[in-house]
Amino acid sequence: MVGTLSDAACTQVSEIEFVRGVLVKMGKVLPNEFDQIREQFKQFDADNSGAISREEIMQRSQHTTPSGSVRISAEGDVPVSP
Repeated sequence: MVGTLSDAACTQVSEIEFVRGVLVKMGKVLPNEFDQIREQFKQFDADNSGAISREEIMQRSQHTTPSGSVRISAEGDVPVSP
């Protein structure tokens, strides 16, 4: 079971949950900010593959993003595997 370690039934924490917990504990992000970033990633990941392709970045960057959201361009702001 993956979840938070404060949950008695939890035996593991996923990589993303670990990163979230560390960043929150360090005061780098608030829990809701991290969740918003993950939601933005999901909006770019149109095929739900868990990775964002160059095509998805280009397609999404053509749309207007709401104020305060992360802007990602196809010019190299996000590393894209060949």
